[in-house]
Amino acid sequence: MKVSDVTLERVNELTFTVSLPQGSTPFTFTLPTYLREVTDLIKQNDADLVQAQVIHTFDTFDPDGNYLADNNFRALLYDWSDLNGDGNLWTDANSNGVVETSEIDGTTGPNGESEYNRIAYGYPRGTYIEVSAGRDALSRANDGVFFAIQRRRGAAPIDLQVRMSFYKKVDWNLVTTSAAGMNVPAKGTATFNATMQVPSDARPGVYQGAIEVSEGTNKSVIAVMTHVAANSTTFDFGAASLSEKPGTNPYTNGHLFGGFDWSWRYDSGDWRFFFYDVPDGTAKPGQKMIVDTDWADDQTDVDTWVYGADKENVYSTEDPAFFGPSGVVQVGGSNNTNVATTDGNGTFIFDTTTGGSREVVGGDIRDGLGAIMLHNVLNGGKQFAEPFTGSAYQVGIAPFPATISTTLSNGTIPFTFTTTRAISEGLGILAFGLTEPVTATQETTNQDNPNDACTASFCA
Repeated sequence: MKVSDVTLERVNELTFTVSLPQGSTPFTFTLPTYLREVTDLIKQNDADLVQAQVIHTFDTFDPDGNYLADNNFRALLYDWSDLNGDGNLWTDANSNGVVETSEIDGTTGPNGESEYNRIAYGYPRGTYIEVSAGRDALSRANDGVFFAIQRRRGAAPIDLQVRMSFYKKVDWNLVTTSAAGMNVPAKGTATFNATMQVPSDARPGVYQGAIEVSEGTNKSVIAVMTHVAANSTTFDFGAASLSEKPGTNPYTNGHLFGGFDWSWRYDSGDWRFFFYDVPDGTAKPGQKMIVDTDWADDQTDVDTWVYGADKENVYSTEDPAFFGPSGVVQVGGSNNTNVATTDGNGTFIFDTTTGGSREVVGGDIRDGLGAIMLHNVLNGGKQFAEPFTGSAYQVGIAPFPATISTTLSNGTIPFTFTTTRAISEGLGILAFGLTEPVTATQETTNQDNPNDACTASFCA
């Protein structure tokens, strides 16, 4: 039996623009709006995975800003069977680039079979749509494979950007196996070891691949994923800069693809996960963790959720050997702006702590394993992969709490603020507490209308 460790790497990509004219909404559920044959591209690249991404801007998705989608699309891959033997699936008779019912070979088989059948499709109600298929699914295609876009809502002229990426399996440099092959006796067993070696300079995030064990055409795939965690509350995550290009793997730790879906649920949208391990004794009164995430597009919104160790987690307390010493519990994060609309339950109103393309949140520090989770709830749709940068650091104030016992009406007390990272914007300080009473005399009050708050008397 053959043993190998693999990961996917992009070997080629093709980008192009699809321009749809006025009134290009299909009248039948199965009719595509746009078609392009990609059979030769798949063969030329000998692809293990084909990924097609479609984006359009938020301004075209929701031009009136009412959080209801005005334009919506599907991306599809079709298996084509030339049932009538004419050598084509579609002829653009009027040269308008749009598939018309009279132009496509639909139901042409003797028993009502269709010439094109869906392999896979993506249909989120958002600015980013993706469809992909692997070698096995594509190998079962008959006379060809077509990429398609179907317009489901809207009629205005629109430009869609498309990127088709072709990936092949390559040796995974993070994993080595003890043997490239082995013999398994009849009714017996054989073993091998797999070792993962993560570089010391690896940035926090997720790294993934697989171990394949094969014999002839039979193959078993063991998915392998590791989370590289930071070892303190102070670390960088995401891309190195907002100009960084995405890597050659399908998943990247420094870029977000969008993927939000107003027609679906709260969890829809692209996510990124970054774990951190807080040494024992770090958590102290007056200490907090700050998470600062930055991106470029002011129509993109990335929510940040901060989790700390939960050592009272029922699974960890019942079986720590299996579940680990602790779970995680939310200790801070963004405002929850999820709303239900007629589109669905996946809609979020734009909201960041800065009012722009940056989110700064804080959370309690707990010794043990914690996590930062980023949720791409809105995406501007201008890039196939939008880079983001992130930094986490620790701040503290002492004394905390401050207890003052005095008979004096005024005075001062020194506080010390500490941070593990420079704060270039500086600090603003707000004070809250009891104030000296103010007595107002000779004020006139009028009877109000209990049903109208505007008729109440006010003293300012």
